[in-house]
Amino acid sequence: MAINYIDVKNFRKYEQLFGDNGPAKIGHVNYVIKGLNEAIASVFTTGVSSILAGPGISVNQATGNVTITNTITNNNQLTNGAGYISSITGSMVTSALAYTPVPTTTQLTINGITQDLTTNRTWTIGTGPLPNIVGTTQYVYNEADLISAVAAHTAGTINYISVMNNIGLTASLNLPKTTTSQAKQLHINLMGNTIYDATPTGLPYLIGRIPLDQNEALNVMQSWAFVIENGSLRGTSSTGTGCLLDLGATYNSVSRNLRLENAVKGIHYRFCLMGRIEHITTLNIGQESIYLDKGNWSGATNSNSQSNHTKIESCRVYNIGSNFAGYRIQASSGVEIANSISEGNSPQWHVYFDSENSSVVKDFKIKVLHVESASTLGGIYVKTSGGLAEIDMVFSQYVNNLFVAESSGGAVSMIIRNVPWLPVGTKFKGTGNTKWTFTDVYDGGNLFNAATYWVSATLPNAGQSVYWNGNVRATVNV
Repeated sequence: MAINYIDVKNFRKYEQLFGDNGPAKIGHVNYVIKGLNEAIASVFTTGVSSILAGPGISVNQATGNVTITNTITNNNQLTNGAGYISSITGSMVTSALAYTPVPTTTQLTINGITQDLTTNRTWTIGTGPLPNIVGTTQYVYNEADLISAVAAHTAGTINYISVMNNIGLTASLNLPKTTTSQAKQLHINLMGNTIYDATPTGLPYLIGRIPLDQNEALNVMQSWAFVIENGSLRGTSSTGTGCLLDLGATYNSVSRNLRLENAVKGIHYRFCLMGRIEHITTLNIGQESIYLDKGNWSGATNSNSQSNHTKIESCRVYNIGSNFAGYRIQASSGVEIANSISEGNSPQWHVYFDSENSSVVKDFKIKVLHVESASTLGGIYVKTSGGLAEIDMVFSQYVNNLFVAESSGGAVSMIIRNVPWLPVGTKFKGTGNTKWTFTDVYDGGNLFNAATYWVSATLPNAGQSVYWNGNVRATVNV
């Protein structure tokens, strides 16, 4: 069999196949492989017309033996072939991956924490099944989450907080005094859960926002609203936790759908204008369940820090007994209590209103109130200077000094309407210059019977009772 052509470029393949010095015979050709750079082929020359070599290979046919020498200097071409790559560019990597790798300088922000990718990173994202932050809403699961979310409101990044578990506080939760939020509102939705005092002796307040002085209250803090709803605030006892919500210097704040229990005070609004307190239930509160007040910080007076035009509606106070009042209003004008209840054990007062002789506090209103227990001092107390109280539809189930008025200067006008029932033994009391108007009040013809209806049989300075006497409207004057 004749050999007409030998391609010596492929000697390296034979070396890999047979080793550095292994002989091989293919057809009529004997190969002796000697390393990478030299190979000697002993050829039976019968019928061989020529031996051809590719680039980089020299062939010597001058003698009976054919000497083949490798002259390629880049040995990688022998190992890897002519397509060998000596370097890799970024574009070659991108092309091979079919996507662009992320630079290590890229930054990620999670839960307000920004980190780059120069090393492995971790973030704390909470323990709940929901994401912690969606837009400006944060879901909180523990005290640390709640503190973080409230603090983030200062920068305006969080405006709505959803409480996903019962959360115990080991320190008072201080609400921000400022925020860059355009809405200037912080909402806390308890989602049916409880924020409670987890200390052994009781915090001074569970949640609070208290100005340092009147300048901070008026010029830094006041144009802001706090909304808390849909759950429970709980202290340690009626003599332990000082206050469940101690809120200062706000506008249009709302507390609603809350159960308050186990504290000296329930809700205490101070310099909270046009607030709303609604659908509140209280239990085991040591002094005042719902308290509207002026500021008590430096520079605050009864004429510059009132909680004017705040409304209390659809609330139920269960008095612990001997507590000062179910509802208390101090130095605040335009306040209204509507569709509410005061019951339980006997407080000193069910409702207590005192203008503190302020020149800018002149009015107070009650519209539908059930008084469902006796009191030790009186049912509804009004003290003002030259102002009026309008009391409409009060129902008392027990004997009380039901209406008590006191003048601190000027005449107090008591306007009382639509009282369908007065238990036998009910009394009224006027101290100082008090003037009374009864319209459609039970037993209207006898309301100025001193011995029957007036404490110490002392009639007021002036009074009028207008009532139905059969089919005739009748009037009785003092």
